[in-house]
Amino acid sequence: MRQIIANLARQVRAAGIKRARGEVVVDPRLFQPYTGFERTRRLATPIMLRWRSPSVDTPHIEHDRRLTVRSGGGEVAVTEFLSRDGIRLAYETAGSGAPGMAFVHGWLCDRSYFDPQFDHFAGQHAVATVDLRGHGESGRPRAQPGSYDVDVLAEDVLAVVAAAGLTSPLVAGHSLGALIALACAARSSAICAVVMVDPAPITNESAKAFFRSSVDAVDSDEDGSWRRAFVERMFLPTDVVRRSAIIENMAQVPSRIAGAAMLAMAEFDAAAVLGEVGVPVLSIGSAVPINSPADLRTAYPTITIGQTVGAGHFNQLEVPEQVNAMIERFMVVNGLAPDA
Repeated sequence: MRQIIANLARQVRAAGIKRARGEVVVDPRLFQPYTGFERTRRLATPIMLRWRSPSVDTPHIEHDRRLTVRSGGGEVAVTEFLSRDGIRLAYETAGSGAPGMAFVHGWLCDRSYFDPQFDHFAGQHAVATVDLRGHGESGRPRAQPGSYDVDVLAEDVLAVVAAAGLTSPLVAGHSLGALIALACAARSSAICAVVMVDPAPITNESAKAFFRSSVDAVDSDEDGSWRRAFVERMFLPTDVVRRSAIIENMAQVPSRIAGAAMLAMAEFDAAAVLGEVGVPVLSIGSAVPINSPADLRTAYPTITIGQTVGAGHFNQLEVPEQVNAMIERFMVVNGLAPDA
């Protein structure tokens, strides 16, 4: 027992938790497999430690953290909760090294959708991944005009970036998250680079018009049937990773939040923002990208364009080895690799 606690203490120190104020409390579930969350379910015999501390220096932070350690003293992942304007935002951190990397999931998803990238890059970088408001473990404020706008979501992400201690990180976003990454880049010196993974409509005006015209249908989609049919079309016939779970989970987000987020994608002028960003940008399209590479290059002539082979919209899950390799090479050629 003492050896287990000693090993955990080393993991806590490695995760930077020594900076937290307050007494560490060992959860009784520490010595049992924890199965309450997607990330920990897939770890080998994971164990969990909770601790709370008063936020003297950062009153906007709720120090309700969870430390997950692989059996045998492997990976460490810390889940924290930040309160911004009264809205609770869940995020996860791991790793060390510059530049930091923040991962932002897409429409109706959650932070586990970037698990392959989070785990891969934590070996050499400080990484963070967030549940957007209305998604995952984050709070779900009532959908009202502006409450789920892309710029509002970007401010949430930047608040998490600051709380996680990431200075001018690379921000990678999938789908809606790609638009949020662009909005983050529009803030001067906020981030160092953008990676867009099969981004939502940027230059495709017909797709944006379809999103706009579908908002009422999504708003009233209380049984999730409209979304199930819509999400099913995002996959190739050969896609298998988490396919049924993704379709079902995306139908579970409250319909009015889903509609508000869809409207936000339709209304955000991503092409104009892309044209003004002053940082390197990589776009990784799926086998059937919604944005034409030529149109993206017209909007931002120095953009780097990639495309995965044999994967639909959720290519970061289906073929993570391709996505990770493209991100790594993009970082090398832009002087962002750890040894650059």
